[in-house]
Amino acid sequence: MGLGNNGSKVLYSLKLPSRANVATIAVHLRQSEITSADPANHSASDRPVIYVDANNVINVVSRKAVDPVAHTANFLKEWSQEGFIVVPVCDGPRPQSKQQTNKSRAVRQKAKHKSVILRQDLRRISRQLKDGGVDAATRKRLEDEQAELCKSIKSAETQSVNVVPPNFPMLLEEELNKISAHDKQKGGGSVAPVVTAMFEADALIKGAFMNKKFQLVMSNDADYPADLGDKCIAIKEFGTKNLVISSTSKVTLEKAMSSLGNESNANLKVPPHPIYEGVVHIKMRALISVIIGCDVCPGGLPGIAPKTLASEIAKLKESSANNEDIYNNLLAYAVKSGPPSFSEEVLTTFVNAIVYQPTNEFGCEGERTYISDAPQELPGYLQEFKSAATIMESGPDVLECKGSCYGHSHNFLGAMKHHQCNKCKEIVCHLCSTDLHKSGTDKYCLPCYVEEKMLPEEENVSADADSKSLQQMRKELKDEYNFNGADQLSIDEVEEAWLSYALQREMEEMADKVRFPIYDASAIDNEDKWDVLAEIDFNNGGSFLLDDYLQPFFVLAHQNRSTPLGKRTEAFIQQYRRCSLTSQRSAVSMRVTVC
Repeated sequence: MGLGNNGSKVLYSLKLPSRANVATIAVHLRQSEITSADPANHSASDRPVIYVDANNVINVVSRKAVDPVAHTANFLKEWSQEGFIVVPVCDGPRPQSKQQTNKSRAVRQKAKHKSVILRQDLRRISRQLKDGGVDAATRKRLEDEQAELCKSIKSAETQSVNVVPPNFPMLLEEELNKISAHDKQKGGGSVAPVVTAMFEADALIKGAFMNKKFQLVMSNDADYPADLGDKCIAIKEFGTKNLVISSTSKVTLEKAMSSLGNESNANLKVPPHPIYEGVVHIKMRALISVIIGCDVCPGGLPGIAPKTLASEIAKLKESSANNEDIYNNLLAYAVKSGPPSFSEEVLTTFVNAIVYQPTNEFGCEGERTYISDAPQELPGYLQEFKSAATIMESGPDVLECKGSCYGHSHNFLGAMKHHQCNKCKEIVCHLCSTDLHKSGTDKYCLPCYVEEKMLPEEENVSADADSKSLQQMRKELKDEYNFNGADQLSIDEVEEAWLSYALQREMEEMADKVRFPIYDASAIDNEDKWDVLAEIDFNNGGSFLLDDYLQPFFVLAHQNRSTPLGKRTEAFIQQYRRCSLTSQRSAVSMRVTVC
C-alpha cells in the first residue's frame, strides 16, 4: 500500500519509546500551530487530534484477533486514553482508479490458492506417515516437511483473509459504543464518531489536513506525508512494541524531537533518497509517487528507482527554480524513461487520480471538495471524481479486466501491462494474472489458473473444505457444531472433523429434499396403510438378497400372515440366505409387495 517498499527509502522517520512521547509531540504541535477544530466532533476541545485510517489500522493491528472489529475499537480507545481526540475514518466505495485494491484482492486469492495446494501436499504426507512402512530416515524427513508445510499454510491463510467486513463503519461504531469509547477517558481524550469517506479514507483525511483539523495521522501508508508535504507527520508504526512517526522533512521531525527534551531516546533515521523534501508543487509530489509506485500505479515505472529519480530531480532543480517548469520537465523525463505505453496523457491521468479524488464524507450532497482546486477537465477514467463544473474528455483507453475472482471485474488503463488468458481468452491485467509454469509464457487469469492446477471445484463437501480457511473451519466447528476443543486440533484434525460434520449436514439436507417420506421398519407392520403397486414372485430368482447391505426394512414380505410384516421379512431374508443352491432358493415360496 502507499509507496510500498520505497517508503523507507524516501521518508524521514523517528522511533519513539512510548505512546506518551507521541502525545507530547502532538500537544506541542497543537500549541505551536493554529488549528481549527472539527465542529462536529471536538469543537471545544483543546486536546491534540489524530485522524486514523481505520481500514489500515484493522489490517495492521487486528489481523490475527478473534474479533478484528472489537479489537480495533479497543485499540482506538487505548490511544484516546493518552489524551488524544481520535477520529476514525473508514473507506467508502473504492474508486476504480485505485488499482492497489485489485492488487490486494489478487494477492489474497493467490495466497488462498497456495494454501489449498499446500494442504493437499500435507494430506499426502500425513497419509504416508499414518500408513507407516517407511524407514526412520524417511519418517524424519516427512515429519520435517509436515512441520514446514504447517507453517507455510498458516502464513498463506493469514495473507488470504480480508479482515475488513463489508459493513465495517457500522460495526466499528457499534463496538465503540459498547465500550463507551466516545465518553471522556482518563487521559482527557475520547474517540469521535466514525466517519465514512465518499471514496477512500485517504482523500478525506488529506482534506482534513489541508483544513488544519488534526496534528497527526495514523496509518502505515507512506502516501500521506508524500502527498501532503513537509508539515505532515504520520504515525506509521503503532503497535505495542514499535512506535515510529514519519515525514518528508528532516526539520519537521527535529522540531518534534525538541519537544521531548534532552532525555528522550528518540532515534531519527535519515532516508537515502529524500526526494519529496522541499517539494511544494502538489502535482509534482503526485508524479513522484506515480513514478516510484503508489495506489493508482502499483509498481510504478520500471527502471526508475528512487536513487535514479533523486538524481534527476536534483538536475531539474539546478536548471530551473520555477516549480511548474520542474514538474513539466519531470513529466517529460518520465514519458521518455518509462514504458512506451505510458504517454504524457496516461501519466497525467495517474497524477489527477491522486490530486482530484473528492475529500467529502460519504453521502454528502453538497459541493465536492478537493485537496486543491476543483478539476477543470478530467478523462473518462476519472468520471467518478468530477465536480459540477468539470468538463469530461475521452482520455486514454480503458479496458475491463476479468478480475482475480468471479464477480470482481474492474476497469484499468489500457496502457498498463495486461494479457489474454490462455484458457478463457478474456483480458486480464497483470495484477490479476499469474504464470502456470516458471517459463512465464503461459499467462492465466486466476480463476482459470485454479482449474488448470486441478484444484477442487467448489461444488462438493471436500472442495468446500479447500475453499475455507482453517480459521473458518475452527469457527464453524465451535459455533455451528458445538465442537469443544476445536482450537486445540491440528490442521489434519480440523479438516477431518469439519468434513465429518459437513458431510453429515449435507446428507441431512439431501434427506430433507426427498420427495416422499422415509419410514422406519416398524411402520410397515400395519399393512392396511399401504397400496400394492406390484408383486414379484421370487421363484424366478432373488440373488440380490444375498447382499449383506440389504436390511429387512427395505422389503415388504408376505410369507406367514400370522406374524408381523417386519418380522416376516427378516425371517424370509435369513431363510433365503441359508439356501446355498439356486434350486433350494427357488423352492422358497415368497411374494414381495412393492408399496
